Amino acid sequence: MTGFNSFTEFWNKEIASLQTRLSKPNPAQTWDQLFEQADWDWQLTGNCYIWKVNNSLGEVAEVVRLDPTRTAFAWK
Repeated sequence: MTGFNSFTEFWNKEIASLQTRLSKPNPAQTWDQLFEQADWDWQLTGNCYIWKVNNSLGEVAEVVRLDPTRTAFAWK
């Protein structure tokens, strides 16, 4: 909670950020559209990938769906 004077100040900022992300997870979609596509991915391929994009402050800037037919993971 560095940079905040109180837990309330921290929490209010977190809630404001969450409300923004809940109304518009990314510039191209609403939450309904994002989850509809994710649901179709799950039903058709058995996989569903959601990517959380952070800004330079470490806050969630966007939430986007990744196409499971074009997604691969490299485990280290």
